[in-house]
Amino acid sequence: MKKGYKIICSSLPHTASTLLANCIYGFLYPHEPLELPDSEYAEQDPNRTILKTHNIDLSMWEKKFEDYDVFFIMSERRNRGYILPDKFRNLKNVVIFDFDELNETENYNVKSIVLHVYSKIKKILPTTLDLKINDAITRIENMNKLYETIKHKPFEYVDKFYHIHGAHRGRLS
Repeated sequence: MKKGYKIICSSLPHTASTLLANCIYGFLYPHEPLELPDSEYAEQDPNRTILKTHNIDLSMWEKKFEDYDVFFIMSERRNRGYILPDKFRNLKNVVIFDFDELNETENYNVKSIVLHVYSKIKKILPTTLDLKINDAITRIENMNKLYETIKHKPFEYVDKFYHIHGAHRGRLS
């Protein structure tokens, strides 16, 4: 019998992984800070169900959390060469987003992004989860508002709630 579930936001860097993780938190824990372990192998609070990481070794995570049902929500950025291995694409417990699916534009707003994320992840997550769409929208909108106030700060500045950095966006040319 499994102890519960873990949702692992396991993405490559520079792929909108912070937005994706905050969206997932918005669905489930809208008022909780995004929890990052001190290292890729650190123990998490056992009451937390979401982990954000850039470690894409799915078998390592499944072994680490073998007593749980494990779901992977991942992002990549194909047009920049940040591409996940093909072996992940047909796994029943994996959903993969491309950067363009997570990037706000003039014609693709936060609500559209959140609804798109919802429509893809609900296919793999337990049906018992109550995913709160409006809370996720609010969380991402608030994160974006905060970013506007810190974007002029150096990258070393980190907001501990959303785990966004100053000068975070647009660092790739």
